[in-house]
Amino acid sequence: MRLSREFSRVTNTRYGRVLMRVAIEARGLSIRGGASRYIRNLVEGLARLDDENEYWLIKAADDETGECLSPRVRSLVLPGCAKLTQIAWDQVKLPLTLKRLGCQLVHATKNVGPLNTRARLVVTVLDMIPLLLPRTMPVLDAVYWRNLVPAVLKRADAIIAISEVTKRDIVELTGTDERKIRVVPLGVEPAFRPIDALLLARFREQMKVKCPFLLYVGALEPRKNVPLLIRAFSDFKRLTHSPHKLLIVGKSGWYDPLIDAVLARSKFSDEIIFSGFASEKELPYYYNLAEAVVYPSKYEGFGMPVVEAMACGTPVITSDGGAIPEVVDGAGLIVPVNHWKPLTNAMIDVVSSASLRNELRIKGIERAKEFSWDKTASLTRQVYEDLVAS
Repeated sequence: MRLSREFSRVTNTRYGRVLMRVAIEARGLSIRGGASRYIRNLVEGLARLDDENEYWLIKAADDETGECLSPRVRSLVLPGCAKLTQIAWDQVKLPLTLKRLGCQLVHATKNVGPLNTRARLVVTVLDMIPLLLPRTMPVLDAVYWRNLVPAVLKRADAIIAISEVTKRDIVELTGTDERKIRVVPLGVEPAFRPIDALLLARFREQMKVKCPFLLYVGALEPRKNVPLLIRAFSDFKRLTHSPHKLLIVGKSGWYDPLIDAVLARSKFSDEIIFSGFASEKELPYYYNLAEAVVYPSKYEGFGMPVVEAMACGTPVITSDGGAIPEVVDGAGLIVPVNHWKPLTNAMIDVVSSASLRNELRIKGIERAKEFSWDKTASLTRQVYEDLVAS
């Protein structure tokens, strides 16, 4: 790796302001999901808002994120970040790269980061699931994160928590000084909005589902509680004889074998459709066409599908797991986590009441206005600047 002279020195001040060279650890970009969208939208937001500081996007695989966003955003690929080499990537390759780049600050974007670096360390904690619910993760991931996260948070100069609940969890589980934790909520892309009826009609023609449907968006893994959702939906169908189907949109993730077992016992398995991964262009259409979004997750550090649904004006039925009630803030129906009967009742209430759906639509749209990626980027930049100036 050769660095040009232009990027081999660190600018100190300009017009009395401290200027920074910031490295953003972005190996999560290579995995589709909430973490990759957080990184991409954060970088795009920083590029829009910041024309002074320099940013290096350190990736584990090549993609277009960061390219052409701004002359101040540069990308660098450090290959070799398979599960068995994560420690080497985090603790050896990344620190050496930071030193060669001359970065004043490094932002680790998913719970763990380099322990041995002279750069100021900012760590984003998306959730504390490795310590709270380790059995809902693959064993290797759980062991790696459970042992490294407390050490990294102790080393960190500043911590970004994506919700107040996540901040509380960090303090309670690791004893971290809450004074170095900033709460910076995630955002929602402008594409998630109410869509014109004609465009929706065209999209529906391409869908397998022509009748009304309830929608789940998320990975198929134990923490997401999809078996409970199937059980609750089956009971909903038994009680209402409704024409609604259940559309499950999402990648396999760490597949939950209970899904197949519960599906096999359901008399309504033909009414449950697994459509697989949906692109970000498709997701707003799915949300807009759904009668309601049902999201019964056991625990969330934030809950992006909930905000996306609200932004689209789609009624939300969700659990009280983790930070979800904080994010919804009265704009959706909240049911106790891991209880299928209240979930069934909430489905019945929403499907049977147009006035309730309209009320949730209005509240959801207003609540979603509180979340934007520009706000996330602005608050994150303030964390950087406060840290370097201190």
